[in-house]
Amino acid sequence: MKYRYNFNRALIRQHLILLILSVLFLNICNAQDQTSLKSKSSFIEWNVGVAKIGQGNLNEDLLDGSLFPGTSLLYGSTYINENNTIFEYEVGIAFPSIVTGKIGIGKMIDDIKLIIGVRPFPFNLFYQASLPSGKRGYFILSLEYNPLDQEQFISMGSKGLFTIGYRWNLKKKKG
Repeated sequence: MKYRYNFNRALIRQHLILLILSVLFLNICNAQDQTSLKSKSSFIEWNVGVAKIGQGNLNEDLLDGSLFPGTSLLYGSTYINENNTIFEYEVGIAFPSIVTGKIGIGKMIDDIKLIIGVRPFPFNLFYQASLPSGKRGYFILSLEYNPLDQEQFISMGSKGLFTIGYRWNLKKKKG
């Protein structure tokens, strides 16, 4: 019976997360309808990072090898409206998960983009910040957390993830 209880708790958390993300997504869609598009840009992004695998604390992880490296190459687009509200998505290939992607919403403050969102596979909620743009692109930092049971396939054993990446600007369109 204990397994059933844990399964139900995980199911409730999943539905709560999806509900919160749905409300946020509907809010951003409504905001996009009410304001005009300021810009749309596309990019190629390369990330390297480390995932926390297992239940232990960080000190144990360093000793027992439960930190696992990874990398990804993604294509994505960023939409910014006149209120500097951001909607962003990206999809691509990754190691070790083979495929990955992200979808998020956020705010642009000066030349810095702050975004929260979800990575569907391997499942993580994320907070991402960009550094100021250069001529060809910019660096991003992402901190991710998996609130689900790590034994589920969608989690791939990960409890959290930290990445640093670089985005090359492809094209920018003014709204």
